[in-house]
Amino acid sequence: MELVGAEDGRVVLTGSAGAIRPGGVGLRISGPASALERPVADDGSFVASLAGRTSDVFWLEVLEPERQTFVAAITGGADGAADGADPGPDGDDDDSPDAVDCAPADPALAGRLCPPGECSPLPEACNGLDDDCDGLTDDEDACACAGDSGCPTGDVCTAGACGPSDPAVDQCLQDDECPRGQTCQDGVCL
Repeated sequence: MELVGAEDGRVVLTGSAGAIRPGGVGLRISGPASALERPVADDGSFVASLAGRTSDVFWLEVLEPERQTFVAAITGGADGAADGADPGPDGDDDDSPDAVDCAPADPALAGRLCPPGECSPLPEACNGLDDDCDGLTDDEDACACAGDSGCPTGDVCTAGACGPSDPAVDQCLQDDECPRGQTCQDGVCL
């Protein structure tokens, strides 16, 4: 797979033949700024463009009529390659990371889409979760901003979207994600 950044604050993720299991399935790609669903070609290839940076983590799920299956977390690597990334915690051990699990405390419900009635809708917020139960993480408008005060701690408002103040700065959730000698403070390695 390749993950390439575009000038408009978007990334293009391309999977060649065999990248995803062929057979009439769909693919959901979720990132910190947006999520989308795309059909997978009969040979397992796909192309998708969504808001984000190559340094972001993107979660891939195969969509079948009765279930969603988490397949990988990726981030941009050298020369446009898509490298494996830490998918984050899976609090209920259902093989669906909490970031893409509609019910992260219920091992019987894996994947982004919960059955009707299993999700309690809340107003969508820019927090990496599907608060309004529509199957999308941080709907495009949820992460829109007019100033830095509308962004999560450590992010700034650039071109109407929240993001890291400096893409070169290491982003983190915990100390072990930071380079040696640094600690994670408010989502940034210092």
